[in-house]
Amino acid sequence: MFEHEPLSAEYAKRVIDERREDVRRKMIDECPKEWRTYVISRVAIHRRQVALAASQGGHRYADSPPRAPRPGRCFSPPNPGIAASAIAGIRASLKPEKEVHP
Repeated sequence: MFEHEPLSAEYAKRVIDERREDVRRKMIDECPKEWRTYVISRVAIHRRQVALAASQGGHRYADSPPRAPRPGRCFSPPNPGIAASAIAGIRASLKPEKEVHP
């Protein structure tokens, strides 16, 4: 096993870098018998690390750029003056101009 370790480690890295699960399984099935246990264990360790990173939030693949901020409403810090004027505007629009008697 140890004489094959550099080659099997390189092969395991290629299996891990493959994103399609069906291709990964095929690569594991086609690898030499003496490498199979090592490759499967490295892939399992990588999956656990990815799951742990994802559960802690913010997981991205290493080659993925950070997400750009989405365009939309810009939220400003709480400002009581703006809130009061907005409420006053709403009240004024709901207040009838003249009384209507039935």
